[in-house]
Amino acid sequence: MERWIDFSRDRRMLCGACGHQWRVDLDWIDRWERGGEKCPGCGLTCEHEDAPRVTVDPDEPALDDDWVVTVSWYHTSTQPDWPRRDFDPAAVLTAETRMRMGGDERVAAWAARQRAKALHIGTYEAAVHNMLRRIRDQADRGNQFYLYRVHLRPSVVVREGWLVDPSDFVGDVVLDEVCPPGVGVARYLNYHETPAGSPWR
Repeated sequence: MERWIDFSRDRRMLCGACGHQWRVDLDWIDRWERGGEKCPGCGLTCEHEDAPRVTVDPDEPALDDDWVVTVSWYHTSTQPDWPRRDFDPAAVLTAETRMRMGGDERVAAWAARQRAKALHIGTYEAAVHNMLRRIRDQADRGNQFYLYRVHLRPSVVVREGWLVDPSDFVGDVVLDEVCPPGVGVARYLNYHETPAGSPWR
């Protein structure tokens, strides 16, 4: 089953200071990010530490564990065969880079950390925005991108609830940090890959 694709859908905002929640469109978010809008509850602007942020709508279908395994999810990658079970992140490193990283032992430890990262899948919109962000902000301007359509196994165990975006400054998430033993999927509100945040990734 496909989820309705809508790049301009409304977002739900939550003010960290007064707790007010309301719906906004992307034009409102654009004005808000430039300081032209305020929280209707307390008047905070985007510059404040407790400024309103996009939050998850309690009626969001992806909060239903059974629904999550019935729909298509997406991922964009520059890898033509994502995800590879035998993925070796160190395979592209030159001898000089390996030396700069501290030698083979440190390279092996780095590669193990890279393989421990969670695989990201999300809405079609989040996948496309991620691709555009990488083209604009990272070294992927000239790279070929591939769009992957993913279905979760019906038997997958989904972590209860949702997380505030757990990714680091480059968008990485360590699988063991978000999925306890026996859990295969964790939902989080994606603040980095779509305008103003988007469930889900």
